[in-house]
Amino acid sequence: MKLKDILCAEIFQEEVRTALRGSYGKRSISDINAVGGAEFEISLCKAINRVLPDGHVCLTKKAINEDYRFPEDFMKTIESDAFHPYSASDLFVFDADNNFIDAVSLKTAMSEGNPKPFLHNDPNNQVYDLVSSLCKESKAIGQVFIVTYNIKTSEVESYYYDQTVKSLTSVFEDSTENKHGDLIYSGEHFGINRQVLKITNRNSTTRKAQSSFNRGVVLDGAFIKDVLVPRGIIENPHSFTLHHEEIKLQSINELTLGRR
Repeated sequence: MKLKDILCAEIFQEEVRTALRGSYGKRSISDINAVGGAEFEISLCKAINRVLPDGHVCLTKKAINEDYRFPEDFMKTIESDAFHPYSASDLFVFDADNNFIDAVSLKTAMSEGNPKPFLHNDPNNQVYDLVSSLCKESKAIGQVFIVTYNIKTSEVESYYYDQTVKSLTSVFEDSTENKHGDLIYSGEHFGINRQVLKITNRNSTTRKAQSSFNRGVVLDGAFIKDVLVPRGIIENPHSFTLHHEEIKLQSINELTLGRR
């Protein structure tokens, strides 16, 4: 069973909604940066386990031990190689004999305006090197399930991406470079007058330090929805609304044991 079939199923939308509610709820009452992502990952993992066949199991990376079997050097390679079929995966599925079946990378983006999800962190600059060298070779960057949440408009979108890097860049006529050497793609041709895709130069010497905010492949949420989805480059299995004020009030109520 492929994770894509589970995650993109229409019936799974309610599980995504529940996971995102929990994620935003934790994020709204905690200043720990990773708390929302961790809550989403764990909740989605549990949801997948509810629908897997008997004996199969879905685990987070942290929950895997030596009882589970992968191909040789699998875990090491998915962390270092951006072009591995399961690059940067977060959730892993095993059969009844603890043999690896499938994996997926999770990305969430929540913001008061247009979300800008990271598609891949590209730790070794492989994506940047591939694109900047104008190499015609087609390489994919794993399987990615993305959920974006525009808090201001209450709009939630889920996306699934398993195509090549070239599928993203080929819709543009050209790119520019900023002072760090990052590749910048404008959405002007599509009626979106701002940067809609950035491929970061991890080898730049002009930045003070690398962080999760200045590395990897970054997409514009509106560009995904209005341009990449209609072209079949990224799938958009779920769309729904989530009202943040209600979630925050509920989280505060739970935090205070009903005192507030």
